Amino acid sequence: MQDCFIALHRAWWRVRDTSTALFYLRRSVINKSRSVLRRRAVAGRQREVLVLRYYADLPETQIAAVLGITRGSVKVHAARARDALRAALADSGPST
Repeated sequence: MQDCFIALHRAWWRVRDTSTALFYLRRSVINKSRSVLRRRAVAGRQREVLVLRYYADLPETQIAAVLGITRGSVKVHAARARDALRAALADSGPST
């Protein structure tokens, strides 16, 4: 959240009405917090889908029922999770 304070400080010269700066800062912190929580929830959902798919060997329809989401959402979460996992493995691979 300190990046919100830093961003405000760097852009202070653009602030026209300094009486609204505190309101702007509060709103920035709230929005940043919501974004972080949303990313964590999505990452957790992706992890759940992968575990249910590849560890529990459940079909997409059962995964959707267990998680309370649509089959399409299961597909999207699985695809994005595989892409993220592939990227993470590529970044941590042996360097030549």
